[in-house]
Amino acid sequence: MSVRLCRWGNSVGLRLPKSLLQTAGLAAGGYVSLRVLDNGDIRVRPMSGSVPAEAIAETPAPRAADAGDGWGDQW
Repeated sequence: MSVRLCRWGNSVGLRLPKSLLQTAGLAAGGYVSLRVLDNGDIRVRPMSGSVPAEAIAETPAPRAADAGDGWGDQW
């Protein structure tokens, strides 16, 4: 299967056909692991059961007012 690389801002995106996504068990918003092999091939693997560090970094931290001070109401 051949697909075309498309400009996406300052990056380049790869559109995956719906049939390929279904076969791999992926959906929009899912995560994959990318690896360049010694021979130059690119390996794309679905990530299941784990969240990449980049996703954690994108998650907003709780506001101080929501987090509490750890002392409860006793003080």
